[in-house]
Amino acid sequence: MSEGMEHLFVINPQSFGTNLRGVRESMDAITAEIKAYFVGKEEKYTIHISRYPRNAIVAIRRYFKNLAADTRVRVYAVGGDGMAFDCLNGIVGMSNVELAIIPYGTGSDFVRAFGPEHYLEFRNLTAQTSASTIPVDVIKCNGKYALNFCSVGVESVAAIKIIPLFKRFKRLRRSFPFFNRVFFLIGAILAQFEKRVIGQEYGIFADGENVSGSYLGINIANAPYYGDGLSAVSSAVPDDGLMDMLITKKMHIFAAFASLAKFVSGGWRLLSKHFIFRRIKQVSIRSTKPLSVNLDGEVFFDTFLDIEILPHLVNIVNVTGAGFKRLDKPFSEDSAKEGGVRFHE
Repeated sequence: MSEGMEHLFVINPQSFGTNLRGVRESMDAITAEIKAYFVGKEEKYTIHISRYPRNAIVAIRRYFKNLAADTRVRVYAVGGDGMAFDCLNGIVGMSNVELAIIPYGTGSDFVRAFGPEHYLEFRNLTAQTSASTIPVDVIKCNGKYALNFCSVGVESVAAIKIIPLFKRFKRLRRSFPFFNRVFFLIGAILAQFEKRVIGQEYGIFADGENVSGSYLGINIANAPYYGDGLSAVSSAVPDDGLMDMLITKKMHIFAAFASLAKFVSGGWRLLSKHFIFRRIKQVSIRSTKPLSVNLDGEVFFDTFLDIEILPHLVNIVNVTGAGFKRLDKPFSEDSAKEGGVRFHE
């Protein structure tokens, strides 16, 4: 454990519950573990239960107001993607702060970037309090911050469509994570019938290049996973100073349906004529119609987006001791001919 550091645990109670197999992940058990861990230790810890979205942002900022400027703090996001999003947006701009992600709930996509096999290691409290950190890039979009992705168009609409399914079948998703992908595919199919986003006209300027046109959607990735384990833009890694942008061209509805399963697992490379891929630092997106946007699960609408990558903005606890894993080489015409075979660096 680092000397002179304070520890702030921010817990989402909605991330805990019983699955269909009878396995219960208890918030009370987690809080009891934290309290027991710090018995006899001199370092100060605080537990905050975040009862509603964005509450963590307010709580973190209030916490820092009462600290000396040179106090080192490790903030722990205990929950899923929403909890990590809130804690990230709470700490941006703060000095001497580190972010630890303790994955619970039905999805915590960022920690999968270290390798899905390490997922459960991030629940180890001893490791989370003592491990060193790794500098991580962050996406900034219209004043909000994200670790994983920003999607615009059909994918964002799909995320909205499946919210009722996610709520209704929460226990099923806890038991069988495969259903997250099934529900996403259902949402994507339903989104194909949304006339306002199918073939929407976008003004897109990426690192000075004009790639404007009529598209189904845009996925801008800082990390390889999103949507509870999907990996469409699978070449992204969150420490290379770049965003991997994938634009889906307008296509016949049957072609769109046929490509969905491949798309969510990085297989779009085999259908590359339907896509535009760029590695970028900044992109501006404009439309005369409202843009449907999904930023790490935060859904909103706007007519313009200014998106940029902020290299090494935050330090995140790395319990693995190793770096991030790139699932795929960045796309090129040559890699398309090779079939876009997945690899680990």
